[in-house]
Amino acid sequence: MKPLSLIVFILAGFPPSVSVAESVDYGKMFSFKEPKIHEFSDFRLQFIGQKPGAFFPGSTSHRLGDVYQFRVIEPPMDQVVEWSSGTGDIGPTTFKVHKKCFWLELMFSDTFGRLSNDQAVISQRDKPADCGQDEEVR
Repeated sequence: MKPLSLIVFILAGFPPSVSVAESVDYGKMFSFKEPKIHEFSDFRLQFIGQKPGAFFPGSTSHRLGDVYQFRVIEPPMDQVVEWSSGTGDIGPTTFKVHKKCFWLELMFSDTFGRLSNDQAVISQRDKPADCGQDEEVR
């Protein structure tokens, strides 16, 4: 077997599970369910998966909204960010990277309105109240 044929054979046998990074601007819609890493100017984001929400208190048959999990990749410390509609009050999940505040919006966006099931919006926020704190975000 020629060396090039061997390389093609090996690569064909081990397809990548995640495609190359896709550049995304803050405040723009993007499809998150594709096996891609989404590259923002401050970090990279990867959809990990979706799991059923917890049961309503006192119930064994009715669940809260599904939980969507994302990995925020920014060495030296990655973090997992979770979003859920919970009881139906749909709003953003906040997270920080290098003391900067960000919103992760699914299902509904303040800018775009209703989002499809595979769309998300990441926005950088400047007001401390947008990140659930009283002091200035630095």
